Amino acid sequence: PGHREKSRPEQTFPSAYSIPGTPYIWRMSAPGGRVCRARAEQPSRVTGFESRAKSPPPRTLLVSAAILVDPSTKKILLAERPKGEFQGCFEFPGGKVEPQESPEDALVRELREELGIVVRASDLTPVTFASHGYAQFHLLMPLYATTKWVGSLGSVGLEGQRLVFVTGEELEANTYPMPPADAPLIPEILRFLNRYNGM
Repeated sequence: PGHREKSRPEQTFPSAYSIPGTPYIWRMSAPGGRVCRARAEQPSRVTGFESRAKSPPPRTLLVSAAILVDPSTKKILLAERPKGEFQGCFEFPGGKVEPQESPEDALVRELREELGIVVRASDLTPVTFASHGYAQFHLLMPLYATTKWVGSLGSVGLEGQRLVFVTGEELEANTYPMPPADAPLIPEILRFLNRYNGM
């Protein structure tokens, strides 16, 4: 009699699969119903292993940001995004690190361009960093703190962004909704404020 190959059970795949290293952004809502606008993306539908192999690795975007601490009140400056994907979110001021720039030098430049203040790189204290995957890129963001700058800070920045000084309690309560990369930094920032001893 001829050889008969045993039948194998049919292999199935989940209808939706979240590929490690490329988390997707969903609309997020802060406690109390406050919503920070973010683009929602559906997980990719996988029909076989070849779909995973075709996904290119996200590019890494290096951004530096600052915790500007008012030495008299210990309040922290947040800037509201006036437009774009995260319009209405509040974030730490800063921006993209350009080629040939160090994160500290980029932050000095960005604070001058965005807020009109002068900060020395030597007065920036590293606190923590964010490493967060968005749909189109992976964000790497070192976060520095300082209490020393030259210039005044009002309620509006040079790019039309709303500026607010907030307490640690307001940060913890998510009174000012933040982008997905910034919000997880709050516990470390609160620990930093507790250690604050007049930098």
